[in-house]
Amino acid sequence: MTILYSFIFAMLLIFVCYQDFRYRTLSIIVLFFGGLLCFSNSIYVNGWNQALVFAGINLLLIGIQLAGIFIYFSIKQKKIVQIINTYLGSGDLWFYGIVACSFSPANFVIFNLITCLLILIVYTLISRYSLHQKTIPLAGCLALALLAVLISSHIFSFIKPYDDYFIFSHFYNT
Repeated sequence: MTILYSFIFAMLLIFVCYQDFRYRTLSIIVLFFGGLLCFSNSIYVNGWNQALVFAGINLLLIGIQLAGIFIYFSIKQKKIVQIINTYLGSGDLWFYGIVACSFSPANFVIFNLITCLLILIVYTLISRYSLHQKTIPLAGCLALALLAVLISSHIFSFIKPYDDYFIFSHFYNT
């Protein structure tokens, strides 16, 4: 990643955090620019074919996750429910597209699992001690986590969001 890309992407992620935490809404222009920035960086790092494969697999995983959420809430309410803009904001869904272009599939799974678990734990604790129920700014939390990965990848050379070697080497060397 170039320093200029990292700086622009970091500013975009900070802006997404601010918008989502403050207003619970995201600008479509920011989402479009973020998606374009991430996908072009993925092409730069991986080449066209690999970038498309990584994005396709990650979007498929997001689709499976959304299907699971849809099935869960449909069974829970005993009717077919619309999860977009009811349980999950459309901006959150669009921001997941940015996240999908930011990782290789194995790194995406790990990022998604850890981030979602941390968000659930933090907001469960907040809701226990809060007087009123608040919605979760999912895109803002994901942007904050993605910013942490971006900064960490510049500090630690072994953190490479598009490279699964580090992850798989630990499975095969044990």
